Amino acid sequence: MPSQTPHPLPKFTGHVPERLLWEVKRGRCVLFAGAGLSSQAARRDGRPLPGWGALLAELAGMAREDGCPITDDLVQTIRKGQLLEAGQELQQLVSDSSLEAYLARVFADPAVLPSPAHMALPAIRLHAVLTTNYDTLIEDAYRGAKGTLPLTMTYADYASGRRDPIRNGDFFVYKIHGDYRDVSSIALGTRSYQGLIHRNPGYQFLLESVFAAYTVLFIGFGGSDPDITHVLDALAAWFPGRPATHYILLPRGRWTDTEKRRAREDRGLELIEYDDRNNHIQVGAFLQQLATGKPERDGRLRIALTVGGAVEPAAGKLRSVLDAGQYRVTVLDLDRDSQAGWFDELRAEIEISDVVIALGSGDRDRRHDLVEWVAKGAERTVIHVLAGHEGTPVSHREGAQIFAASDELWLGVLLEQLQQVRAGIDMRE
Repeated sequence: MPSQTPHPLPKFTGHVPERLLWEVKRGRCVLFAGAGLSSQAARRDGRPLPGWGALLAELAGMAREDGCPITDDLVQTIRKGQLLEAGQELQQLVSDSSLEAYLARVFADPAVLPSPAHMALPAIRLHAVLTTNYDTLIEDAYRGAKGTLPLTMTYADYASGRRDPIRNGDFFVYKIHGDYRDVSSIALGTRSYQGLIHRNPGYQFLLESVFAAYTVLFIGFGGSDPDITHVLDALAAWFPGRPATHYILLPRGRWTDTEKRRAREDRGLELIEYDDRNNHIQVGAFLQQLATGKPERDGRLRIALTVGGAVEPAAGKLRSVLDAGQYRVTVLDLDRDSQAGWFDELRAEIEISDVVIALGSGDRDRRHDLVEWVAKGAERTVIHVLAGHEGTPVSHREGAQIFAASDELWLGVLLEQLQQVRAGIDMRE
């Protein structure tokens, strides 16, 4: 499905936390999408899809035109930002059939197509997408990229017991405030929120499971939706003093330093700031960076050192040489392959590295083939270092392999290859 803006996205000018990139690469990140993401999509008349307050104002205007007794007091309540109360009043004044028709006039506009920010989502290794938005832009983006609709559900679908993506590990889109095509699923006002938060333990269980087990990234969200802050506050109370594990993308200058500190220390929420000029195009650039980017360079070459078998002496020598100065080394133990999450960590570390050094004893097995396969997919160079039986070097090269020998000529060959990798990166950048 085409996006509304075919122009390429610019480079993201803000800072992407390395920890967030790591969680994305591991497949341990969940996106929470608010109205700000949908507002990048435009309708036939050029207006963006509305946020919550603007939507209530539109619905009230439509209802008033149809003769519904919409009072000036209700309109003023919306303008004051008392949106839960206004939404509940509106939901009581307007029939379900009329509300469904009004929502369709807003969200079923044929000109409304996924924005570049939406189209960046399928390329990110997300575990799930949660959204308060009533539209279908996220699902449409996945269908356009992958050819099929993702598993999509509202709370009613989850509560029915027919679908349990948390237990099955499936990717899913969860529309926590409903879908405009099913008015019975819509959470619009005070009673809807009270019902979700306080009377539906299954709803809270799903949210709390996601927030406790995964890193959540908020986009298009101001941080004040009552059901979400309720979950964050509950988790902060259960795990006092734990470091920030969730992230929120907001325009630069939106929060004061005090607000940033309180969000981090009280709710485990770390702020990522962006330049909101040009219709928030940096949101799409940020998402694209998550899909394709690596951590910001600090002048050092990032090395993923894979170690398997009896190679400890050689591994220690490599670490002592490469840990210093111009290299940053992360050791990946292939002997941990039976542990849960091992492959996800291996893949993530290779993908955020610049080069892979595969240290082995010459007895090749499926784990070495797996390293090669992941590195090839990530377009990373693999340098093989084969240690002798006692971890001593061999002084010659054969193809892509470097052999360890007691004269230590192997080390010079290795450093030469690493410099070639660095030169190639500098040339591309």
